[in-house]
Amino acid sequence: MNIKDTLIQVSEKKKRCLIKVFIVLLVLITLFMTPFYSNYHFDKENSFNSLETVESHLFTKNVINGDDRIRITPTTSFPWSTIVKLYITWGSYNTFGTGVMIDKNHVLTAGHSVYSHSRRGWADNVRVVPGADNGNEPYGHAWAINMRSYSRWITNADEEHDMALITLDRDIGLQTGWMDLFTSVSSSSIYSGILNTAGYPYDLDNGNNMYRTSESGGYSSEYNHFFYLDVEGGQSGSPIWLYDGTNRYVISIVTASWVGLDINYGTRINRNKFDCINNWITADETSTNKPDLRSESNSFAGFNPTLGGSGFTKLDIWCKIINIGTTNSNTFTISYYASPDTTFSNEDYLIGTDQVANLSPTASIDSQWSGIIPKSIPSGEYYIGWILDVSNTIDEFNENNNWNFIWDYKLVIDATPPVNPTFINQTNGVTQNNVWQSNIQNPAFNWANFSNSQTDVDGYYYYWGTDPNGRSSFYTKIAQYNPPAVNSGIYYMRVCARDILGNNASWTTLYVFKYDGTAPINPSTCDQLFYLTESDVWQNIVDKPFFMWEESSDSHSGLDGYYYYWGTEHDGISNSFSKINKFNPPAVNNGTYYLRISAKDNVGNTAPWTTLYIFKFNGNIGDNEEVYEEDFERSFDFSNFLISVLYFGLAVVIAVFSVLLIYQFINRLRN
Repeated sequence: MNIKDTLIQVSEKKKRCLIKVFIVLLVLITLFMTPFYSNYHFDKENSFNSLETVESHLFTKNVINGDDRIRITPTTSFPWSTIVKLYITWGSYNTFGTGVMIDKNHVLTAGHSVYSHSRRGWADNVRVVPGADNGNEPYGHAWAINMRSYSRWITNADEEHDMALITLDRDIGLQTGWMDLFTSVSSSSIYSGILNTAGYPYDLDNGNNMYRTSESGGYSSEYNHFFYLDVEGGQSGSPIWLYDGTNRYVISIVTASWVGLDINYGTRINRNKFDCINNWITADETSTNKPDLRSESNSFAGFNPTLGGSGFTKLDIWCKIINIGTTNSNTFTISYYASPDTTFSNEDYLIGTDQVANLSPTASIDSQWSGIIPKSIPSGEYYIGWILDVSNTIDEFNENNNWNFIWDYKLVIDATPPVNPTFINQTNGVTQNNVWQSNIQNPAFNWANFSNSQTDVDGYYYYWGTDPNGRSSFYTKIAQYNPPAVNSGIYYMRVCARDILGNNASWTTLYVFKYDGTAPINPSTCDQLFYLTESDVWQNIVDKPFFMWEESSDSHSGLDGYYYYWGTEHDGISNSFSKINKFNPPAVNNGTYYLRISAKDNVGNTAPWTTLYIFKFNGNIGDNEEVYEEDFERSFDFSNFLISVLYFGLAVVIAVFSVLLIYQFINRLRN
């Protein structure tokens, strides 16, 4: 090898070295610029979407930062076999959702999957298909035979309690397996770590196939769990579970999305819900060993005397009860009734009750009741009978053999109570029965349309007070009453007519007087939810706030809504009115803005104006000033954007200049 060849080899090595340096330089420039763009998020709106508003399926789409959902097929391996598709029917309306097996015959899902407020109640039918796969049912299907949800979801559509348990008609979970439940304190790191979900999203294959995804959780409150997993319509009720390397635990249920904040959320299984679900499951557990209560022969039954008066005569009734079942009965009640016919139910006249602590299999016991014939039973001839466990608290083999009666003689009662008044008039001003008002504080009443078929009405026991079932010993012989002035509240004008023989009618409420002279209580706390700024603290992050304040309270006529003011006057007021406890003002300029509220009740009483939040925004605040900012996300800011453009331009100039230097150096080497 000559000197020329040696120089050529050296030159080639230098070229390759310089090219590697150039590539490394470009990689470093790229990495330098990436953080400036990955943190920017352009929010056009902040809108809450409830799944209850969706008619074609049970969810609103919210796929976050790209779709990473993966189809699962086949679906017969654990845990995919525990994911169930729900085919739900309300009348002629059909839809679908998702759930998870948590027991051999129980499915956990969203409350709105089975109880719809827009459709006025429970689903008519729910077909449960574990591991549904493109129309195939690898485990067949089961049907819902019972559905439970929290009362606060059923009565108030409270999203903090949007959860339901479905009981199935067969133990299909013995084929599929199931996932266990887990709970912890809301601050636990399990809610922000890597989590998993799976279900039947409507936007992929029309919900015919199962898809799964994994992503970080967000944070949790006492009742809700917020997370960044991709979900779509049809996944209401999908489980959110954690995997510890060995076991999988369901910690929350998908229910809704918060579009605009790129976050989804669901109902968290807190300690109360964990215990409640387990109580529901325990209550559903079936066994072949059950009690079966019934009466023995009527030769062991009877009553005495056969003639009496309501409210005056002592009556004795007895019978004999046997347990022909296979296990102890536990405590049950025997209820004695008087019936004008031979059909007995809890709508007949209740005479009295006898309680039995326990009855073992094949054992019998004598029952007896002694007491005064109730005043509520009118004159007539009655069969005397009894119903065992009238409230059906005992699970028995046969629920249709729990009643019997004495058929060969009757009880004759001679007592006719008078008829209570059916008309009442409030004569001081104009008010309406059971309607709130703020004008009349001192009512006056008179009543009429009373009668008695056999004797005259002597007078009336009357009650005036706040107890809807109130009674008293106050007595008047005239059909009127003028109570003193009242404070705000609900007052009941109740009477009990009495005839000259001492027979009394049942207590009845003639008038419900409602007076509200008290203003509602203003809310005391308010949160700005868009990146969680602080009241009366300058910041440069949020110029378009979103406020939510605690619900005001009104213990009388109820809250109607809120007058609200938004502006720069610290004592500003306005006629703007809202029925909800949220306010989303437009973007603001630099300055101080006041959100002020005056709560109003349903009869027009208003609370004094109060300032709930002082919102301070200054987009010109420097980097060295204190500004409260959330770690997880930054909204778009023009100044930051300008800085990033300058950084980008500087990086481009450096890159171009580096390329030119390398290019000139390579040419020199060649020469």
